[in-house]
Amino acid sequence: MILKRLNSPGVGEFLLKEMTKFYLTKEGFKKAKEELERLKKERKKMIEQGIPKTSGSTERDVEYFNYQEELSYLNSRITFLENVLKESEIIKPPAKELQNQVFLGAKVTLEDSDGELNEYLIVDSFEADPAQGKISCHSPIGKALLEKKVGDEVIITSPMKIVYKIKKIEY
Repeated sequence: MILKRLNSPGVGEFLLKEMTKFYLTKEGFKKAKEELERLKKERKKMIEQGIPKTSGSTERDVEYFNYQEELSYLNSRITFLENVLKESEIIKPPAKELQNQVFLGAKVTLEDSDGELNEYLIVDSFEADPAQGKISCHSPIGKALLEKKVGDEVIITSPMKIVYKIKKIEY
């Protein structure tokens, strides 16, 4: 569950909803759709090749069990991605008067205590990839940044205490 609800236009319902919806960037939606199509093609190819027959030998049984395991994974991932796409909403920027605050979809530039600048995109958990600068709104940093403004200091204590100053917010 995300923090709290704001009664402000443009912010959307993402604050305080159980995560029955997936909030995605346009890029995230496109990637999920592409992955779904790729996995469906892969599953179709596997099925067309046929199920390895068990011959009683351990070697053939391994092929059969590997096939079943891979097909099960594909089916699970396909079902999950179909649900994500069905239950997703594209992140929209908040109303102009709220664009000085951090919400989902914000690109936030932070300065740490050493003066180093870091840029993060605030996304829902599905798209989170810290190595790519995409942090979840549910992560310690993401939670601390929500609703903050340029100039605000944010203290993260997980596991070390880190202080960031918000330098810029873009949508």
